[in-house]
This record gives sequence, C-alpha cells and structure tokens, in this order.
Amino acid sequence: MLELIPYVTALGVVAVLCTTTWLLNRSTALMRCLGAVVLVWVAGYAYGALIGDYTHWQFNILTDVIAAFLILRHPAGKMQAALGGTYAVQVAMHVAYGARATWGLADAIAYYDMLTIVAFAQLLVLGAWGIGIWGGVARDRLWHRRAKSYHRSGIIGMGKNR
Repeated sequence: MLELIPYVTALGVVAVLCTTTWLLNRSTALMRCLGAVVLVWVAGYAYGALIGDYTHWQFNILTDVIAAFLILRHPAGKMQAALGGTYAVQVAMHVAYGARATWGLADAIAYYDMLTIVAFAQLLVLGAWGIGIWGGVARDRLWHRRAKSYHRSGIIGMGKNR
C-alpha cells in the first residue's frame, strides 16, 4: 500500500480543483464523475480493509461497472468518455485477473500495480478536464477584452467609418 499517501494526496488536489471548477460553471457532469471516482475508491478500500485482501476482483467488477454507468449515463464530451473508458479498461483487467486466479496463475502484485496506474490516469483525466474548463474561461475573458479594445472610438476598421 505504498501508493496510498500519494494517491490520496492527488485525489484531494483533484477534488479541490473539480469543486472550485464546479463553483465556476456548475458542471454537474464533472461533479458526478468526481463523485463516482471517489465513491469507487472509498468502497474498494473499505472492502479490502474489511476482508484483508485488496485483490477482490469480483467486488471491483461490480463497483467499476456501476461507476462506468454513472459516468457514461449522460455523456458531456471527450473527457467524460475518456474517464468512462478507463473504467472499461479496469473491468477488463478484473476479468483477466479473475480468469488467471481461477486457474492459479494470477500475479496479485502486477494486478494491483496496473489498477494503481489506471487510478492515477483517472485523476489525470479529471484534473485535465477541470484545468480545461478554467483555460476556456480565461480564453473567453481574454478574447472578450481584446474584442472591446477594437471598438474604441477613433480606431478605423472593425465596422467603423473613416
């Protein structure tokens, strides 16, 4: 569980970013996706702590399918589709691990490491989504200021007569 502190820190930073972004533009899709990521992680961690095994692939399939459904229910764009795709990848990983565990060939460390990589990718998608919204707002404000400067009196062009 060496990844716990870095992951929780990254999750907290992304949660703050997404929440402040939500305060800016009230993006329900962004908050729904953040909620799904947080709830799946909390459920998986709590269940793993309860049973003492963090390779509970059956439970992970259930939670990741529910998360993918919540995320892709009303798609808002490419970032939401990318996040939903990460859950599809995780479900495929759970199925593959479960099949190998059934035959006695499973590698729990590789499984956990791959899930951790995908979990960080999910945070990256959420963070990029939030930063993209802030970038769009900054671009719009800059464009709005530039448009105003072209319409000052005395400037020829942009619809003004000489």
